[in-house]
Amino acid sequence: VVRVEGTSSSCAMRMTGTGFVAAPGLVVTNAHVVAGTDHVGVRVKGVGKQYKARVIYWDKKMDVAVLSVTGLKVTPVEIGVEAKRGTGAVIAGFPGGGSLKLVPAGVRSSSTAGGTDIYGLTPVKRRIYALLSDIKQGDSGAPVIGLDGKVIGMVFASSATDSKLGYALTPNAFQGIATLDAAAKSVSTGACISE
Repeated sequence: VVRVEGTSSSCAMRMTGTGFVAAPGLVVTNAHVVAGTDHVGVRVKGVGKQYKARVIYWDKKMDVAVLSVTGLKVTPVEIGVEAKRGTGAVIAGFPGGGSLKLVPAGVRSSSTAGGTDIYGLTPVKRRIYALLSDIKQGDSGAPVIGLDGKVIGMVFASSATDSKLGYALTPNAFQGIATLDAAAKSVSTGACISE
């Protein structure tokens, strides 16, 4: 698990979120975590050296981004399958951009849900979980880790009305992207997201 740290000179903003190593040198996070950034770095477990990262995949509809990180020697996680209702899990994230926290979670439901892209403009449908968990800002991109140690989802939002409810993408949103080439060219990260 890594803390993702980004800066944007055009928006005069600093952003933090969470990501996880899905393949050698590749970190998966949310597209909104790195939207509009000029510079992105990651810190393993949120401490020590910041490794420079390049965004090589960015999907504003699915809210998924992949970072290529040179010199990152971390064993990748194993990606699991979509979990059933009632499955227990742990969310490993950096709430508030602070230190690494492990928070218990339970899958309340999984469904194909309608929503919008990260800018609230284009309608999209995606497979998501509703999670019973205490998800905070900074947990975006955090892996949802099943009790077998496999990643079964990725956090993308907390509920606006219930502090004990959050939302995560199911693994089909990011399963195939771990095969991307770490040497791929950098891509645009779109416009900043105003808070």
